[in-house]
Amino acid sequence: MVRMKIFWSCCAATAGLCSTSLAAGQGDEVVVIYNSQLPESKDLAIYYAQRREVPTNQVLGFDLPTAEAITRAEFRDRLQKPLLKA
Repeated sequence: MVRMKIFWSCCAATAGLCSTSLAAGQGDEVVVIYNSQLPESKDLAIYYAQRREVPTNQVLGFDLPTAEAITRAEFRDRLQKPLLKA
């Protein structure tokens, strides 16, 4: 369960990176995603965003499953599509 919390909190850190490596001060190039079903996920996302100077409007919570794995349909409907609308 801990792996899943960390995974969702860091999902956007890997998905939102540009080709450059992430360094302090480049937070405007990143979106941090967390699972709104897990309070610890939000805490970790906020901590990460503060450390990397990610603007608060680029820290996004989504209603994601808490299971160890998700289906492709869950990914598409609960993360990909809402993220594209954000």
